[in-house]
Amino acid sequence: MKPSIPFNKFYKLFNLVSLILISLSLILLIFKGLNFGIDFKGGTLIELRTLDKNVTITELRKSFNQLIFYCVYLLLLHVILLLKMKCQMILAR
Repeated sequence: MKPSIPFNKFYKLFNLVSLILISLSLILLIFKGLNFGIDFKGGTLIELRTLDKNVTITELRKSFNQLIFYCVYLLLLHVILLLKMKCQMILAR
């Protein structure tokens, strides 16, 4: 005796559910659009957190900009130092 599995019993119901979900997805895509994250827009996302509740966004930005300039300055000094060392090694030969 072969088992009888009624695959077509829910055919219309599942097609209806599929059509409703596809329609809803297309409507949301048309009216809401896509939300491109930082990966697709380009750039860098940096999150800063502080325990001090009295700090303003302006103060945080100012401190962070000073930190970035300091890091770039250190990087430039490092590159200049490496170039000087390389030139000295070439001249010493």
